[in-house]
Amino acid sequence: MTRKSKARYNLNRTYKVSQTVKALRRALALGLATAVVAPAAQAGTCISVINDVFCFGDFGDTTLDSWNELSVYDTFDPATVEFDGSIYTNNDEGIIAWNNSDLAFGNDGSVIARDWNAPFNYNSGNNMTGVYAESFQGDVTFDNTGVIAVVRDNGNWGANAIAARVEAAQDITVTNSGFIASENDGGFTAGLQAVSYNDGIISITNALTGDLGAEANDYGDAIALGVYANGGTVNITNNGDIGASSYGDSAFGIRVFDADTTITTGSTSEINVQANDQAFGIYVSSGDYGTVDITNAGLIETDAQSDLAAGVKVDHTGYGDVSVSNSGLIDSYSVSGNAAGIYIETSASNVSVSNSSYGTIYADGFQNAAAVLVQSDAGNVYISNDGTMVAEAEDAGTIQVLGKYNNTVTITNSGDIEAIGYDTAVGTLVVGNGLDVTVSNYGSITADEGNSLNAGVYIVADAKYSASSGTATVYNSGLIAAGGYNEFGAANSYGDAVGVFAFAAGDVSVVNTGSFDEYGTIAAYTEGGQIAIGVQAVSVAGNVSITNTNDSSRIGAFSESFYGSLIPTTTIGIYAEAGDGSVNVNNGGIVVSVNDNYGDAIGIRAEAYDNDMIGPAAAYAADGDITVSNTGLVLAGSKYDNAYGVQAFSNYGDISITNTGNAPKYGPLAGTTIFAYA
Repeated sequence: MTRKSKARYNLNRTYKVSQTVKALRRALALGLATAVVAPAAQAGTCISVINDVFCFGDFGDTTLDSWNELSVYDTFDPATVEFDGSIYTNNDEGIIAWNNSDLAFGNDGSVIARDWNAPFNYNSGNNMTGVYAESFQGDVTFDNTGVIAVVRDNGNWGANAIAARVEAAQDITVTNSGFIASENDGGFTAGLQAVSYNDGIISITNALTGDLGAEANDYGDAIALGVYANGGTVNITNNGDIGASSYGDSAFGIRVFDADTTITTGSTSEINVQANDQAFGIYVSSGDYGTVDITNAGLIETDAQSDLAAGVKVDHTGYGDVSVSNSGLIDSYSVSGNAAGIYIETSASNVSVSNSSYGTIYADGFQNAAAVLVQSDAGNVYISNDGTMVAEAEDAGTIQVLGKYNNTVTITNSGDIEAIGYDTAVGTLVVGNGLDVTVSNYGSITADEGNSLNAGVYIVADAKYSASSGTATVYNSGLIAAGGYNEFGAANSYGDAVGVFAFAAGDVSVVNTGSFDEYGTIAAYTEGGQIAIGVQAVSVAGNVSITNTNDSSRIGAFSESFYGSLIPTTTIGIYAEAGDGSVNVNNGGIVVSVNDNYGDAIGIRAEAYDNDMIGPAAAYAADGDITVSNTGLVLAGSKYDNAYGVQAFSNYGDISITNTGNAPKYGPLAGTTIFAYA
């Protein structure tokens, strides 16, 4: 697997230790230096004024807690704890601050908890926490401008390391403009955790100067920011750096459980995640009527060694809406697993995904890759792209929607969509039962390098509750190309090729139209496959309509001999088939079918017929009418076998073919509107 296509979009990267991990190590070095000079530093002191506690100075190897140094006059009144000192301890906790009522905790100092493996290793192997802040009955406000770090070294496997944990019965507000990170050499690790017991509101802001990080150096998950709302509301804003890495298990930049979730990452935001197993930039789990709204304007970069790498992952088991918007860069890479830029799984949620003109989503996997992958049981799906989406893998589908029960799927593209698949490449793939699918392309959709199949748009909307449930509509005024017709000069594409394949139980409609300043083009190209089809539309129980509107509208299928290959190839410009309905093909543009290999070339083929040649509707008896109207140009040419301008077959219905095309006045096709040569 190579990442050669990344150079096209200036996405080359160098693999390095994350900035958060580097900062963690600098913080440890600073802590060691502080410990060395501690005798000369001012001794730590805490001053309590009724329910406000202020701590400053060097506390050395100790733990401050609310039973002792941090105690307040009345725990049932709101309390404040401000720490502006330094702690460098080998204890299980650095600071434990709690209150029955509301608690406000602020750190402008340095709290570092570390169990030294050698020569000391005093720690018993218990969980370690740098700062623990909790309100048993109220809210917690947590503000960090300093350093909070936890490190567990080798020798204490199975224990957790958590830099900062905030718990509250109600609401939590966290603001970080400092550094919060953890490292564990033998278990789970988290930078910042926030937990609300009773469906409270959790608001977290990581500022421009903020760093959140987690590193698990042996087995164990790493979560830089973990939020558990128990059915409440979570609002996260990130403008700083978030990094997570796990060398034995999975890693998460942001992980949110069970909440109405809003996550916003600004243009300065960076989320970097690396893992031996699964790597997720943002991962949200929700249920019931909880909504998920994620907006990214920064960088999300994920790297997985053996499993899934996903920039954004959403699992929703309920009915709430899911929305993901990107105007930044999402880049996911898996060395030997699958990769997805945005991956959404829902039961009954409506899903919206948008990629702006400033956005790039890139997924590079070993086996499978998708820039956007949506698996929806029953909800509607809307995807829009004005930017760049690329998927590269053995089997690559840049946009993939997999539905089950009568979903409405709408995909609109005004940008660039590219699939590079070394076995199968599909630009836009929609598959499901009873789906109503609309794909509108005003930009570029390309799929190439596949040795088995290359498809620009591939739709299967099968029946669910009735024989005719499920429709497919494709509108193109841009470029849809399968095979080698790629502006970047793609490598050879030896597999079958189809520009647009639309199969539905109900009606199928494909419209290709150009304009004065831009062609509408649908093309399929193969150098070794058995099939090349520009547009193939098949309906089981509905009607089929294909329209190629004007002089600027072009549909083509091309086969080129692959080093003298003797494998026959059939090329078809337009192929329309109805199992139990009518077929209507209108060409006012140019339809070309050129076969430079062995095999037939067909310009337009229309069937209402039960003896299917290529399509999957052979089991259905057909009795519909066929109408083919040409006011443009149809060209079919085969180098070695047969060529047909127009073919039409019907079991029982009527066939009407009319030709009133405007023939070229000059050149080899002068006076011709339907032309076949062999």
